[in-house]
Amino acid sequence: MPVPSRFSSHGLTIIEVHNHILYEQPRLFYLHFWKTGQATAPARALRAGLDQLQVVGMGVDDRQ
Repeated sequence: MPVPSRFSSHGLTIIEVHNHILYEQPRLFYLHFWKTGQATAPARALRAGLDQLQVVGMGVDDRQ
């Protein structure tokens, strides 16, 4: 799982991974995480994790 791995490598502690519906399509998973410190540190970690996703048709190509 590349997103949780990237979160962990940036210092976010994953405390829970779960889904809500058994047969949803597309399959969605929710990550709960914990991080202390300045707000910029978790923001950078989230950006690194989101960069691992391949989202089509949602305007992600205009990233900075």
